[in-house]
Amino acid sequence: MALLDNMKVQKKRFVVITSKDLVEEDRQAFRNHGKLLEYDYHLVNVDFETLEFDYLVCDIREKSHREALIKHDLTNYQIVCYINFYERAEDFVRQINERNPEANVLTKIPKRSINREYFEKSLLEEKLVSPSLVKQILRVLFSCFLKQ
Repeated sequence: MALLDNMKVQKKRFVVITSKDLVEEDRQAFRNHGKLLEYDYHLVNVDFETLEFDYLVCDIREKSHREALIKHDLTNYQIVCYINFYERAEDFVRQINERNPEANVLTKIPKRSINREYFEKSLLEEKLVSPSLVKQILRVLFSCFLKQ
């Protein structure tokens, strides 16, 4: 039994890269499942590894946050981008996905979850979207236009 205790896998901590303000309801969703730390300029020379957090929030709009994200090796973290829906095609999202192919993009923080495991799973998995008739029509029209 002691061998099993020694073999426990340490879970990766989360770095949440945001381009919009966290509302109190979002903060509370993170706090319900672990320790939330919002990156600030006074942490600029502190290594992420020495910080105590389960969820570290970095605002991509802040220069000191961008510099910290570039400076630190993020391979030891789960990366989640929390952005506005219209920012999915922005360069910073592409750059983050190039550096961390497993990064997920969210436009909403899951508010309700039965436990931490499901909360983190919903942070990491892309939501299934319902079919859109408008998108389907546009795709057909676009493909017809390309064929001509």
